[in-house]
Amino acid sequence: MRTTSPKLAALLAVALLAACVAHDKQGDKYAAVGDWKNAYANYRQAVADEPNDPALKQKYEQARARALQDASAAASACASQAQWECALNEADFVLSVDPSRTDVASIRQRAATEVALSRLSQVQGEVVAGRLQQAAGLIQQARQLSSDPAVEAEARRATQVYSSGVADESDRLRAQRRFPEAVALLQTGVTLDPGLRGRLDATSREYESWKLAEHDRFVAEGEGHLSAGRWADAQKSFQSALQLRGSDRARALDQYARHM
Repeated sequence: MRTTSPKLAALLAVALLAACVAHDKQGDKYAAVGDWKNAYANYRQAVADEPNDPALKQKYEQARARALQDASAAASACASQAQWECALNEADFVLSVDPSRTDVASIRQRAATEVALSRLSQVQGEVVAGRLQQAAGLIQQARQLSSDPAVEAEARRATQVYSSGVADESDRLRAQRRFPEAVALLQTGVTLDPGLRGRLDATSREYESWKLAEHDRFVAEGEGHLSAGRWADAQKSFQSALQLRGSDRARALDQYARHM
């Protein structure tokens, strides 16, 4: 069994003490200017490093109480002014410190619903602008924030808008033979709307057929180069074929061209 040497143990103790002192001093700086959230965070870390220091514990408890008081008041004020992002952030802080605060939990529930609806209201604009990834993110955020029936109903409508945009964009990418991008887009889309599964499967099959046709075209092109003694050109063609499909024929012809 490995043991820690006295010298190493002393070094670790010194490092731990230094970290504790650093967090303590930083907490003091924040407390001096009334930034109780950051004071609380630093004192909490200092207490974790040095749990038997009564003076440090007192600072921690004071900062915790003041941070909860300030954040609770801010959550209420922001909610009264319909500043829902602010209310949500403040309520999240309070509940992360003291989950028993049912008064703040009710504020958080209303704020989360309003923020979720705000996110969903932005989806159509993102789809129109072609920012489908951002649109998907907004829908996911909204559903994570709130399970309110109003949010769910709006999320379904937003998903329909998003899915229509995905379908149109995937068709455009297919027409340009940008199959990997079309498939990736549809794979993301399916996570939000399973109704896109059929389109994804069809696009994947089309991609495989296209890869086979392109593979055969490059092989035929390479064979033409071989017949004319253009060994380097032949090798490039066979390499292109292999990038599409790892066929034994293309591999054998590539090795032959490389040898020649």
